[in-house]
Amino acid sequence: MCGLCGYITHKDAKLTPKQLKQREGILKGLMLAMQERGTHSTGIGVIVPDKKEEKFCIYKRALSAKQLTETDDFDTVMKWKPRVVLAHTRFATIGAITDNNAHPFKEGTIMGTHNGHVTNWRSICDEEAEVDSQAIFQALNEAENDFKTALKRLDGAFAITWIDLRDTSKLYLVKQTNPLYLIKVNELQTYFWASTQLALESVIGTIFDMKDKSIWTPKYEHVYEFSDNLQITKTSVDFAPKIYSNYHGTGYYSGYKSSNQYDNVDFKKSEESKQDDSTYQTTDTDEEDDYNEAFEQGKLVENHDSVLAYYDKKDVQVIENALVEQCCYCGQDFDIASDSVFYWIETSRAAICMTCGDEEDLWDEALVFSFEALLDRMTELDYEEQLAGYKRLLPDGKGGVVSE
Repeated sequence: MCGLCGYITHKDAKLTPKQLKQREGILKGLMLAMQERGTHSTGIGVIVPDKKEEKFCIYKRALSAKQLTETDDFDTVMKWKPRVVLAHTRFATIGAITDNNAHPFKEGTIMGTHNGHVTNWRSICDEEAEVDSQAIFQALNEAENDFKTALKRLDGAFAITWIDLRDTSKLYLVKQTNPLYLIKVNELQTYFWASTQLALESVIGTIFDMKDKSIWTPKYEHVYEFSDNLQITKTSVDFAPKIYSNYHGTGYYSGYKSSNQYDNVDFKKSEESKQDDSTYQTTDTDEEDDYNEAFEQGKLVENHDSVLAYYDKKDVQVIENALVEQCCYCGQDFDIASDSVFYWIETSRAAICMTCGDEEDLWDEALVFSFEALLDRMTELDYEEQLAGYKRLLPDGKGGVVSE
C-alpha cells in the first residue's frame, strides 16, 4: 500500500506569495497525511515553468514524508514554484527500501507514481528493474504514451499518475480498484488529489471553506487527461483481462472487480457538484456516491476463497507457513476464533490479521481468505503432515487462538 497526492495549477495562474505558500502548505499537509499509507520512502516529481520550455525534476529519498519535507533540498525544489507536483509515499512490498526504488520513476520520457501492485511485472520490466511499479512506466514509454495499448499489458491493482515529458502540458490519472480523490480549489486555480478523501477534506479545510467545493473520484478504467488550462478529457481503457492468471507459478486472482456485486452501480452526481466546475468536460457522472463511500469504509471486502482452488500444494504451504509465523504487521498470533478470515498479499507473500488489514485499508490490494477454506484446501491436497500441524491450531476443529 502506498499513498498518492499532488497538484496541477492553471498555466496562466498568477499566484501571490500568500497563495504560493498556501499551495505549498496543502501539498506538505497531503504528503504528511499519506504517511499512514507508507513511510519507507517519499518522493516528488515536479514540472517547473521556464522562459522557453518547462523543466522537470525528481527528488526522492528513503525517508518518511515528514523527514523529506524538512530537508533543504525539498525547500529548494518548492522555491522553483512548480506548476505540477506528483508526490508519493511508499510502503515497500517488492524491492529494497532505497532512494532509487522510491517513486516517482522516470522510464524514458515517462515520469509517474503508482499505488497498488503489478502481478506480471517481470514479463514487462527489463533486468535492472527492482520494483513492480516500474513495469507501468516502461510499458507507457515503450508505447510512446499510447496508454490504451500500454495499460492492456498490465495485470494487478492500480491508481496511477504520470506525465509524458515530451509534452508537459498534460497530466494523466487512472485508477483500477485503488482509491484516488480530487478537488478543485478555485482560489488557487489548482486541482489537488490524494489517495483518501479524508486527507483532502482535513488539509484543504484548514485553509479554505469547503462548502463550495466537491471532492470526486475518477471512474474506474478511464484515463483522465488534464491540460495545462485544467480542461479534462476522459478515455475508456482496459487493463489486462481480470481472470485467474499465473504469477511466478502461483494461481493469483487479480480480478476483484469481476465478482463485485456493486460493479454496475452508476455514479450519481449531486446537484451541487454539477455546478461546481464548467471546465470538467465529460458527460459521465463521477462524483462520489454510495458505491465509493462503501469502498472507502472497507465495507466491500470480499471473500476470495474460490481462488484457493487454483493454488497448488506448494502455494498453500507458503500461506500455511506465514500463518504459523504471525501477522507481519503487528507480530501478534492470528485469532481464528474472532477473525475467521485473514488478508493475503500475494506479491510479498505476507499474511496479515483482519485488524491490521482493516486499519491499513488492505481491502483494495489483498486477497481475503477464510481459515476454514484454507483448511479445506489442505484436505483436498492430501496434506497429511501439514494438515496435522495446522489442526493443532484448531484444537476443537471449530476455531481457537493460534498459539501453542
